[in-house]
Amino acid sequence: MKKIIIGLIVAFFFIGIYFYVTGQRASVLEKELATDIFHEIQISQKPLEDILNQDMTQESVDEVWLRISELCDYGYDLNQLNEYQKNFWLISYFIGETGNGGIEQFFYNGSEFIEPTLDTLHILHLNDSYQYLKEA
Repeated sequence: MKKIIIGLIVAFFFIGIYFYVTGQRASVLEKELATDIFHEIQISQKPLEDILNQDMTQESVDEVWLRISELCDYGYDLNQLNEYQKNFWLISYFIGETGNGGIEQFFYNGSEFIEPTLDTLHILHLNDSYQYLKEA
């Protein structure tokens, strides 16, 4: 059993290294898809402050997500975000990936976000999610 666990850890480590080294910027197709999906949202160019000052709905959360994603080139340049935007983006990304395909999908699609997400979960005292990701 220990050999299997160690093997899985090593495999995830090398998979993470592979995706970190071979990571590419969002393709034109990915950006076009995001534009199509959020077309209605992009038409409204309200400042983030205006969006956050209204009653929050799923649409306004999506609008904030899209705006922040554009600021950081869909996660490829998180240095463009302030601490709050980065926390929002990392948590939203984590929830989206794990909610859609589980922790394996998060590892596969966002291995470069594991450590920053762990840090964010710890800072925000989201202890259950922190333990879940840490143990995985």
